[in-house]
Amino acid sequence: MDVREEKYLALKKVHQDFADIRKEEQCRTCACFYVDMMGVVLEAVKAFRRSENGNELADVEKDFEKWLTEASSLDLHKCMGCRPCLPVPTFNKFSERMDTLNSLEQSELQPVKVSTFSPSEFKDYPWPVQPGDYEVLQAKASVAVVLLGNLGDFHACSSLEGIAIAGSLTTENLGVEHILKNVIANPFIRHMFLFGKDVSGHLPGNALISLVDNGIGNSHKILGATGARAILKNVLTSEVEHFRRQITIHNLMNQNDFTSLKEQVLMLNSSEPVPFKAGLRVDLVGVTEATPASKLRLDPEGYFVVMIRKGRKNPIYVEHYRNDGRITNIVEGQDAATVCSTILRIGLVSQMDHAAYLGRELAKAELSLLTDKVYIQDRAQGDLPCE
Repeated sequence: MDVREEKYLALKKVHQDFADIRKEEQCRTCACFYVDMMGVVLEAVKAFRRSENGNELADVEKDFEKWLTEASSLDLHKCMGCRPCLPVPTFNKFSERMDTLNSLEQSELQPVKVSTFSPSEFKDYPWPVQPGDYEVLQAKASVAVVLLGNLGDFHACSSLEGIAIAGSLTTENLGVEHILKNVIANPFIRHMFLFGKDVSGHLPGNALISLVDNGIGNSHKILGATGARAILKNVLTSEVEHFRRQITIHNLMNQNDFTSLKEQVLMLNSSEPVPFKAGLRVDLVGVTEATPASKLRLDPEGYFVVMIRKGRKNPIYVEHYRNDGRITNIVEGQDAATVCSTILRIGLVSQMDHAAYLGRELAKAELSLLTDKVYIQDRAQGDLPCE
């Protein structure tokens, strides 16, 4: 098989398919279509072109960038749960094909550290290992509760005995990965309850059930999952198999009455749960501790003065100056994200550290509008080098 040629054909086909889908009324202003799907495909096109160092697919890249630019000026809507959702089958088929082709070129990730430990050693390991929207209740209890979507009613679980952790889940990839890693790092958790209505399009509840029932394929796609992108790129196959052996799934999807959850948890706790034989923690990458900048580099494009004007239609007001002190541009807007993207689009920033600083200051300015706190612009970190 010519992997390069197969990738080229897959990218050409998805380009044509997306061009047709864009013509559909319900897809033309769908954020999922542009952000979650088209943006991913564009990155795949760019990666292909970088690897080939040629002009092939230049027209495809140009089209995707044009479509995404046009979409940025539209009022995009969130997933409406369309049946059928036209982009999802096309995107899934493309993703599966590309992941299969990529898997032929890559070996599985090599972790920097793998730790296994007995239940009695659990106390020696910090837990949970992944951040998220959850609440730890009784760390050595046997039950984890997954609240699908933005249900987020952790307090309803806090009064129940036998729950180790309760948290929300909205995505079928990173969210599932974080849950998996937290669960296998706690050998006391043996049961997982899925509660609430599954999230349209993403279907993370379906992904978890499919993961336990079927595992993952060579491309790390969850076998049998029907969500938009149910691919676990940041877990090892050994982690998935550990999870499948450790956990029993209890499906309470489409329920919103915590009474049924309480009854089933009590039933499980009536018998003494046996911990799994071992906990597992896999660190794929090391952790870098952040340190302040030691040197300040002036951006050749100049600097910004950020101000707020409360009560105005566009309350965030930014002046841009050349380094010799001459003003060049004024940008105003209603929120930090819009102002920042506009500044980047018109090319007033040329350094990543300057862009990061600008983002921080604009976020602070927006926060001051929401909280009535006084906004004071901070200087950038670091000292200017001596002349």
